[in-house]
Amino acid sequence: MRIAFCHPDLGLGGAERLVVDAAVELVQAGHTVDVYTAYYDPQRCFEETRTGGFRVAVAGSWFPRHVGGLFLAVCAYIRCILVVLHMAWAAVADPNVRPQRGEHWGAGCSND
Repeated sequence: MRIAFCHPDLGLGGAERLVVDAAVELVQAGHTVDVYTAYYDPQRCFEETRTGGFRVAVAGSWFPRHVGGLFLAVCAYIRCILVVLHMAWAAVADPNVRPQRGEHWGAGCSND
């Protein structure tokens, strides 16, 4: 099965740990996993995001994380929406990304 996770900020936190652990377990079970995020710094992340056997794709990083220190949650939701739009565009642009007949796409979206 091909599985995609969406997370607004793939840094070092509890929600990120859950997403990374789930991705690692799914890869070990033989699934293809992609993690889509609006922010990813390879120098400040869990080791498994670099070596866990799944792809990390960044989209929507141009949108601000906050506006003058305010609206953090609103900006996180908008960034997540931008990531999901990128995921949908990628599925249309690349036929290898789309699920095949009988295959389902699992997508989880978590937010701090």
